[in-house]
Amino acid sequence: MAKTKAVNDETRDKVVRLVKELGYEIGMKKDGSDAYVKVLKLLHSLSPHAIYLHKDQGVTPDGRFEQYRVAVHPDQFVSGLDAATNGISPPVNRRTGTNLFQSSNYHGYPLRGTSKAPYARAYQAQDSVALKRLLTALADHFSSAGGSI
Repeated sequence: MAKTKAVNDETRDKVVRLVKELGYEIGMKKDGSDAYVKVLKLLHSLSPHAIYLHKDQGVTPDGRFEQYRVAVHPDQFVSGLDAATNGISPPVNRRTGTNLFQSSNYHGYPLRGTSKAPYARAYQAQDSVALKRLLTALADHFSSAGGSI
């Protein structure tokens, strides 16, 4: 079985610093490692659901992000944040033709389909500036919703 392409440690650490500056924490195992291999679990004090940043998609051969895939609970997807002019777009699932993605990593998300795997809606940020813009807008949305999303 081929090893999953993932970001290198330096790139991961840069992203962790960025999300922490924006008020997010990283979900970790008790041993201090990331909660999941393929995604970074982002936690925000005003959000009842985790957000997942994929570490295995949009990655260059040398382990840097070419783009960022951010999965959110379907109830937390905010239309309008995904304007291409902001460098943020809604990715389309090649199998379903929709912005719905399933992964066993999406703990606490609703189950869907015959596989009964949790599903999410997603955003794609073209660079770190767009990622910062997206995560800031989501945090602002959580704040204005009072954590009741």
